[in-house]
Amino acid sequence: MKTRSMKRYVDICSIVAVFLLASGIMPESVSAYVSPDTGVATCYNDSSEISCPQQGEAYYGQDAQYAGFQPSYEDNGDGTITDRLTGLLWQRTDDGTTRTWSGAATYCQALSLGSRGVWRLPSPRELLTIVSPGRVDPALPQVFTSASGNYWTNKTDPASSDRAAFVSFSSGIASHELKYYMFRALCVSGGPLPDADFADNTDGTATDTTTGLMWEKAGSSPMNWENALAWCVDEADTGGYTDWRLPNKRELDSLVEGLPSNIFTELDWNWSSTTNSSLISAAWGVDFGIYRSNISYKTTQNRVRCVRGGLPGSRSATLFGVPSAPTPRKSAVITVGGEGVVSYKYMLDAGAWSDEILVGSPINLAGLSLGAHSIAAIGKDAGGAWQDAAAPTTAAWKVIASDAGLLELLLVHGDGE
Repeated sequence: MKTRSMKRYVDICSIVAVFLLASGIMPESVSAYVSPDTGVATCYNDSSEISCPQQGEAYYGQDAQYAGFQPSYEDNGDGTITDRLTGLLWQRTDDGTTRTWSGAATYCQALSLGSRGVWRLPSPRELLTIVSPGRVDPALPQVFTSASGNYWTNKTDPASSDRAAFVSFSSGIASHELKYYMFRALCVSGGPLPDADFADNTDGTATDTTTGLMWEKAGSSPMNWENALAWCVDEADTGGYTDWRLPNKRELDSLVEGLPSNIFTELDWNWSSTTNSSLISAAWGVDFGIYRSNISYKTTQNRVRCVRGGLPGSRSATLFGVPSAPTPRKSAVITVGGEGVVSYKYMLDAGAWSDEILVGSPINLAGLSLGAHSIAAIGKDAGGAWQDAAAPTTAAWKVIASDAGLLELLLVHGDGE
């Protein structure tokens, strides 16, 4: 009898979840996303701008010398901005009002804007994807018109329940403050982006399956920024790999909500390869002990945690935004990326291949029928070589019914044995 009751409870929860998805009350999650490049194009030493050095020279390996997937935004003309890489939909500007943390959450939940019905406070990981390290006051891409200031996120400080995480659009830092403080709110729809999820490779490395980035599990001995750059490029060989580099601010910020201590060690301040644009003598980093993204003078001794992947270098397509579970939604926005992929073709439900599409332009699917669906994609690199069409990247999902019959089914499950 206890087993039957538990099964009924699970069935009811499943039905409720489907109904909420169909109603637009609960957002549909994604399992992975593309980490955008910072856009930094200038090299620096400890005190000034310099010509970007060659390998073997001092200060080689900094942010500007690795071009990742460039941010791509679309102004929808209705007060919203679509981030083509992450698939998130943003307010173009906030309303200029400061609120407590709970007030900010209530404001976003009640927001009606554009064609999306579900708005919320973003996570720190989400909000930091739109912070531009090369800009200040505000540290945002020009497509956004929000002002400088501190903006709430949806995460409570793991060390103190009366504090919550915020991101400064004045400078780009991320930290925590008491929830009764009055900060702004920039709301987001879609997603949510997944939290970091690590696979321990048992060779001194761990892979974040949500971004594809591979990280060293252990931090180095403390060293200054110049030596940190050289350490990853010239010295690191963890796991037998020799293509390590110092992570940029956005890559390191993707971990700001914390690293699992059962996998990672040396969870204190770690360098990034990104110089602070308003204080050249300092570079960005993350203090994993207090979940804070901030700057440190380049002569300071801090730890190094190298990264690999996330850059052009192959032509295998990667699919982002594919529904991760059965869904009542008959539409989907799927982004195609992958290391080295500059354009792609896709095939829906074993049909014909599409024309060539540039990376950054998403696949917008609408009017999908009930039942199983599949998508295949092949990528092309900058040299014009295509991924083998006989071995495409594939994904599948199922569209399920979402009509009033669900409510009837819910009542039956609630009243039956």
